[in-house]
Amino acid sequence: MNKDDIKESLNERQRYFKRRSKITQRVYAKAEEGFEKELQKLVNNIGVGELDGNSKEVQNARHKLEYQHFEVLREAMLIMVCSLMEEVLKDITKLCVPNCENEIKGRRGNWLKKHLDILKKERSIIVNQKEVSFFQHFIKLRNCVVHGGGNVNKSEDAKLQEAISSLQKYGKENGPDMLGILGDGYFWLGRDFVVEVMIRCKKIINGVFKKLQE
Repeated sequence: MNKDDIKESLNERQRYFKRRSKITQRVYAKAEEGFEKELQKLVNNIGVGELDGNSKEVQNARHKLEYQHFEVLREAMLIMVCSLMEEVLKDITKLCVPNCENEIKGRRGNWLKKHLDILKKERSIIVNQKEVSFFQHFIKLRNCVVHGGGNVNKSEDAKLQEAISSLQKYGKENGPDMLGILGDGYFWLGRDFVVEVMIRCKKIINGVFKKLQE
């Protein structure tokens, strides 16, 4: 491919990323809103005495909404955003580095580290390392969901707990409701978690595109 073809392909990837990001945000917001309405409806019915808040049926329904539905949605969105980011970053690297496949061989680290290291070496592209380190925490949680169902005790990643602690500390110091760990070892994702994942994803990918355009 000549330079013009590469430039157009990169522009197409940027448009694709922007489009997919908007769709993902819209779908997530709509789903969260729907669950919130269902939960509020249940709470209101308990408040006016239409439902017995202490009954097993109502408690089960509330638990399903508060934890199961929200948690499944947020875990799915975490996986989706990480997958989108991985897809686009790999496409960028292949377009910018002709011998990308050979460069990857023997490199240590996950897909994010490998591809950013290659772009740094071959194209002198350096993105905000603080954001990259932060996003690595999300990848560890994504891997725990995929390989261990979200149970911290089943993870073989020795640094998973460190990632969780860092995200919890960030939430306490800056306000976002990030995540916690239940007594049985499963983690739950807070109401602000997915938004934070999306923000960091866009900062990194848009940062790469910006550097390529300089």
